[in-house]
Amino acid sequence: ELLEEASALLADAEDKAKKVMEEARVEAAQVRASAEAEAHAASQAMLEEARFLGCDPKVEAKRIVAECNDECARLMAEVAGKERKKEYRMQIECTELLKVAKSKAAKIPGLWETKTAAIKDIPKQVEMLTRQATTKLERANKEAAKASNSLLRERLKVAEQIRTEAEREAEKKE
Repeated sequence: ELLEEASALLADAEDKAKKVMEEARVEAAQVRASAEAEAHAASQAMLEEARFLGCDPKVEAKRIVAECNDECARLMAEVAGKERKKEYRMQIECTELLKVAKSKAAKIPGLWETKTAAIKDIPKQVEMLTRQATTKLERANKEAAKASNSLLRERLKVAEQIRTEAEREAEKKE
């Protein structure tokens, strides 16, 4: 009977340890995913800045308006053939979106001039920003992996402690 109690105690401890480790894996995956997403966003911002500095401002302005036109065409296709009221509302919304896009596009040459005025070698600056974005992303991913692994190691110790305590209790029962 004591042997059965000891076996039950060990089985229960093993279940607890497995549960701790499963929770740790999930939490570690969340920590890693969150950190990687944050790093990716920061890297993308730097790459966007590099792309903007390296672009022709007139082409960039045209791209903004073209993207807006594409989006409006997609939105109009979604409501095509539905109620006339919806189509009309979408036309009004697209007109407003196009006004905003044209306004933004009109500001691009001035913004580009402002950002590049102090930069002597634009291609070199673009290259540097691109390299920094890549390095920052790699570093952040390594840090995320470290944090994730640290969390797993910490929980592994907890799980091992649960098993050890259960083994001691089982030995007492025997």
